[in-house]
Order: sequence, then C-alpha cells, then structure tokens
Amino acid sequence: MNYEELRLHIKELSYNSSFDEAQAELSEDILALTNLQCASIILDIGAIPEDIAIDSTEEKLYTKVSEMLLSRVFQGLGMKSVIINTRGDSADVTAKSRFHNYSLVADSKTFRLSRTAKNQKDFKVSSLAKWRGDDNYAVLVCPYYQYPRSISQIFTQALENNVCLLSWEYMSYLLQNSIEESSDFSLASIWNISDEIASNTSISNSKQCFLPTQYDTLKEIFNQFHLNDFNDFLLSIKDHLKRRGKLEIQYWNSQIDIIKKYSKQQAIDALLCNLGLRQKIETITKFISSLQ
Repeated sequence: MNYEELRLHIKELSYNSSFDEAQAELSEDILALTNLQCASIILDIGAIPEDIAIDSTEEKLYTKVSEMLLSRVFQGLGMKSVIINTRGDSADVTAKSRFHNYSLVADSKTFRLSRTAKNQKDFKVSSLAKWRGDDNYAVLVCPYYQYPRSISQIFTQALENNVCLLSWEYMSYLLQNSIEESSDFSLASIWNISDEIASNTSISNSKQCFLPTQYDTLKEIFNQFHLNDFNDFLLSIKDHLKRRGKLEIQYWNSQIDIIKKYSKQQAIDALLCNLGLRQKIETITKFISSLQ
C-alpha cells in the first residue's frame, strides 16, 4: 500500500462504514505495512489533502491514521508501541524500549499546506510535557517545514520541559535506513535531544528556532550509523513537498473553474452554505423553541 491507496481507502471508509469499523480496518492496514512502505507514506501523511472537508469524518479518520502510523513507526524502530485510546487530555501514542529501561509519549501533528497562522497551542508542547507523567521522554512529530522558522514560544517550552521536536521526515529517514534498537544500541539520545540542546542554550534566547542546531546534533548521531546522505535526503524532501504543493494547487484551481461556471443562484446558494447562515438561523430557532 502507498499513500494514494491509503488516502482512497480512508475516503471510501468515511462514506461506507461507521467510524469504529473504519478505524479497525485502517488499523489492520497500518499494521500490515512494511517499514519501507511506512517510511514512504509518512512523508505525505503530515499534509492533510485539501479536498478533505474540514471537521468531516474523513478528516477525523485521516488524523487517526496519522496516530496509527506514528505508533507503527516506533514499532519499526524496535520498540513496543500502542495508541492511547482515551479521549481528551492525553498524548496520541506511548512507546517503550524493549531493551532499555525507558518509555515515552508522543503526539502526531498534521496540517493542511494552506493552513496559516499556526500558534503555540497548535503544537501542544506544554501539554505533551504534562502528559509525559512517569514516562521518560515526550516527542512531538510534525511536518518539518510546518515548524516555526524564527521565534516561537514552542522552542522555549521544548527546552524547558525536554520535549523532543521531531518530524515525519526524520522518522522516515530512520526507517529507510533500518535503524532499530537492540541490546547494544538505544535511541534515547534522539528523544532526549532537547535536553542536550538546552544545556548549551541560554534560556533568555530560547525562543529562537533551534532546529538548525538540532539538525547538526542529529547529523552527528546519524553519522554513528555511517549514514552520510542526510543532506541529500532533506533536499529530496523539498522537491517532494514542491510536487505535493503543486497537486494541491491543481485541486483548488479545479474548484475555481467549477465555481466560475455557477449560475447566479448557484453562486448565492454556495456562499450562503459556506457562511453557514442558514445553519446559524436554525440553531437559534431551536434554542428559542427549547425555551417554550
């Protein structure tokens, strides 16, 4: 299975199955992936397709699949991992080393390429620190190029609370290179990387983006595995994202072409639907009726 096939399956299930049934079937799909299939899919999973309606069942399933994939990534790295199914105030995933005495919680993030004005609450770094509880580490996995590129409170929060800011791209790189924990090798130095950076960072300047510093530190870790193609990998990711972005632009251009063909009444109806005016009137009407 590749990303496009997974996307189509999510769409099909969102229309033809209950959420629980769809979730169970998609879980089987994810567990059946090879490490290389998983590595390929997660290069795209962080970008929610523009043709998925906001707050739709399909979007909720897509987000749930990202959690499944994150758990599958940790399994591919040689760890035990499960999704945390409790609703509300908790991380998405927990993982535990099979060989070393540590555990972690992790959160997966997905954003539309058209999404703007992301703030610190979108990343939930402080929440992850709280959700860690008795676990040793907390890991956020977000599309690399969706992280803030300059000053942000999330960098302060990550350094002060030792929350690891990783990316789907980094996880893919680990899987592609068959990096896996063993009795002689631990991945803890990666999950603990914010603590390492904090020891060399002035807290007064910690709002500054430390991703370039993190990149250098990770590169040193990867060099221990004799992996020397990290720079080339990240360059290929940029090309991949550009291609993905062009596909999303094509979708919106196709929607513009459809709208241009609307009659006047169709255009009015579409605008009213988009603004949700009739729904607002209906909601207020129901409220008034409830008072009688």
